[in-house]
Amino acid sequence: MTVGEVYVLNAFKVRGEIRRFIKNELNELLLVKPEESMAIFEPAGKTKGTQEVNIVEQDRFYIHKCRKDSGIIYGLPVIISCKIGNINYILEASNTEINTVNVTECQLPQQIPSDASGLVFYMQDFSEGQQSHCFESSLKKGFYLAWNKEKKLILKHRVPSDETMSFWLV
Repeated sequence: MTVGEVYVLNAFKVRGEIRRFIKNELNELLLVKPEESMAIFEPAGKTKGTQEVNIVEQDRFYIHKCRKDSGIIYGLPVIISCKIGNINYILEASNTEINTVNVTECQLPQQIPSDASGLVFYMQDFSEGQQSHCFESSLKKGFYLAWNKEKKLILKHRVPSDETMSFWLV
């Protein structure tokens, strides 16, 4: 998909994308671990198995901007994906486990059956005057992308000033 292509979705229309690294407050980069169906923050240069991870090998994420035709808007609706080799992965809020964010191998969908989907997050400013963002699940209102002690990407109920919910797109 290139910028400017439009996919018609039932509740959303994808209207473009930006490609960025996603960092947390510790300046660590978000990486996808498809074999474990998860995303985790790691510092650049950390050993990943027997391979050294450097900035060139880090996962860049596509933030697919969506337009909602009607209803209440809680921020900019986005779908977050990344590509490793020729395989596309999408971050998805689990609809069975309350705090789980899965990494699913799939292409950007052409239709989403409703405006509440595990694939769609509302991107918002984390706090006024900052350049960081937070991402509210459209499936689980009041739950945001965050990271836990193990640096794993999870969903967490919003607590004001909780820095584990703050993300930088660089």
